[in-house]
Formats: sequence, structure tokens, C-alpha cells
Amino acid sequence: MNGVVSYVLHGFMLLSLMLWILQIHRWKKFWPVAYLLSALLIVMPVNGVLVIEYSRGYLSDLSFSTLMIVFVALSNRLGPFHLSLSIGFYGFILVTGLFLFPASMGLSMLDPFVYGYVSNAGYGYFVSALAIIAVVSILVGQFHVAMCIVIALFTFNVAAYESHNVWNYLIDPIAFIYSAIALLGIGTSHLIQRFKKQSAQHA
Repeated sequence: MNGVVSYVLHGFMLLSLMLWILQIHRWKKFWPVAYLLSALLIVMPVNGVLVIEYSRGYLSDLSFSTLMIVFVALSNRLGPFHLSLSIGFYGFILVTGLFLFPASMGLSMLDPFVYGYVSNAGYGYFVSALAIIAVVSILVGQFHVAMCIVIALFTFNVAAYESHNVWNYLIDPIAFIYSAIALLGIGTSHLIQRFKKQSAQHA
């Protein structure tokens, strides 16, 4: 069952990626063809292994921060409404990644990853800290952050994946890299708009 959940979620990610590559908004009345082509590419065998199996094999189970990014991107391509994640969400993922990932590369003496195991003595404090962050996020209007934490904790407790560590449900390198790029893009756009506004005022 755990593997089925992971494959389904990888399917959503690959579908979103394929539709972006195929630029589905340009297909107009032929949009069903783009969906069919994307679905076929996802299950296309390469050297006897399906593309979706390669995806799960290389990327492992996707964190729910990555899946929130995927579902927002997918809904923007499938539906009439434009959704977006908050700057606070990207900031939370970036700061969390900066706290977690350096240890995995041997750049820190502290290894926060071990606190994600139920058997670790610090697990209770770690989960309590996440709960506090979720509550504070709701109070300050950062609902995406709270949703990410709640979904990660819930799916961990129902053992949606094979992993026994909360961190794997909360964040992964994909979400971290995407958040860093998103924040860089938002910051650059803000600076450009500010420069244009100042230039117009002095014109």
C-alpha cells in the first residue's frame, strides 16, 4: 500500500512536469491529446523500467511540501483558477532545509534528522515544536505552512510511506531547491518593479 501511494504521487508530479514541458495552454482544443501523451510518457518503459519507476527510484518518496508545490502547479494547468503558495511557505521550507541538509553533507556537528524518529529521545520536543509553528502560522495567516506541517504529521502517523522519519514527510531537496528559486524570482521581480517605479517618478 505504501508503494502505491508513492507511485500515485510521483504520477502527479510527472504529469505536472510533462504538461509544463508540453505547454498545454498552447494546445487549445487539442488539450486532451496533451493529457494522453503525458500519461503515456509517464508509463513508457525505458530499458524495461517505467519512467515513473525511475522517478521513485531516484527521488524516493516525495515530501508533502513538494506535493503541495506540485498540486498548485497542476491545478494551475488543469483548472480555471490561478493558485499560488505564500512567500512564508517558501521561506519556511528554505529555513528548514538550511537547518536540516548541511548535516547530511557533513557540514554540521548537529544532526537534526535523528529527531524525526519516534525512538529518539528528542522526538516529542521536535513534534511539539512543529505543532507550535503550525499554530503560530495560522495566527499570522500563513495557512500553507500550517497545512504542510499538519499533512506531514498526519501522513506520518498513518504510515503513508515506508519511511519512519517525520522529516521525510515534511521536506526534501526538491522542495528546498524550488523554494530557493521561487524566493530568488520573487525578490528579483520586486527589485525590478521598484526600479521601474523609481525611474518613472524621476522621469
